[in-house]
Amino acid sequence: MTEQEAIEVIKRVYNVSCPDHEDEMLYEKAIELAIKALERQIAKEVKFKPWMNTECDCGFVFSVHHGDGYHSIPYENQTKYCTNCGQKLDWDVIRFFNR
Repeated sequence: MTEQEAIEVIKRVYNVSCPDHEDEMLYEKAIELAIKALERQIAKEVKFKPWMNTECDCGFVFSVHHGDGYHSIPYENQTKYCTNCGQKLDWDVIRFFNR
């Protein structure tokens, strides 16, 4: 089962009701947290434009501005996961661009 398939299954059974209202609220919070964690494991393609900051969805900036309008992404910033939020990243576009 892939992460995406697991997310879909969890979302389908998300409306299962618990007998106790407090337990139901805890269940909902736990499911929401599980869905967010699984979604972060699905690699998101990094969108690179040499004249703009390259950021994660959380706002973490990977690129460095050189003062002349050009931005680059140092190799050490091309991590497998965002160091701020843990989102899995796909750098294939950057590697293609830098050939």
